[in-house]
Amino acid sequence: MKKVMAFIFILSIGILILVARQSIKQIDFINSSVSATGTIVDFEESYSKDSDGNRSVSYFPIFQFVDNQEQVRKVKSNVGSNPPAYEKGDEIEILYDPLNSNHAKINTFFSMWLGEMIFGIIGILLFLISISYFYYQFKKNKLKRQMLTSGRQIEAKINSVEQNTALSVRGRSPYIIYCQWQDSITSNHVYLFESENIWFDPSPFIDKETITVYIDEANPKRYYVDISFLPKVK
Repeated sequence: MKKVMAFIFILSIGILILVARQSIKQIDFINSSVSATGTIVDFEESYSKDSDGNRSVSYFPIFQFVDNQEQVRKVKSNVGSNPPAYEKGDEIEILYDPLNSNHAKINTFFSMWLGEMIFGIIGILLFLISISYFYYQFKKNKLKRQMLTSGRQIEAKINSVEQNTALSVRGRSPYIIYCQWQDSITSNHVYLFESENIWFDPSPFIDKETITVYIDEANPKRYYVDISFLPKVK
């Protein structure tokens, strides 16, 4: 899991760097471009299939304009939609590179920034997912160190060993040891504990009915279930 999250973190950084570089290029294009009025003259159809095999079509507008050299240029937009966002004959504002008139774009927010927006959102989501995981691991390891150092050691009764089906990595789900402990001083209080995720079935290695748990006496909800007796996964 750690390796997967490390890969996601590196991937998110790479995506965000590419988005930043592309955004700088886009800003440079906007600042150096020339504005002109264009006309929608046609559409190019682009077909694709989803995961279920359903076919869909997008319509990419083709626009025409006269550049600063009095040359008629015809360019396909890099953003398509279904239904088409325009009709033939519609007049539009376009921006083009005066040194390369074929590098032209329809001057709308989505035409200019749709790609950067999509990949930016993907990069941010992947970054937040990976950072949240590492932050959770940091907090968990910090609690573990505190409990092992100053927590109260108790023996909790093992209730069950179950798979955590809410989490799956490459088709595999981890196991969790569930246990409980009744405080002998306040016998009306029963505390439930669960181990961290274990990426193999620990049942064959459990040879007793109890498991060691370290708790914060001031707040038993802060605890660590000791699974150090289990073999390490390589």
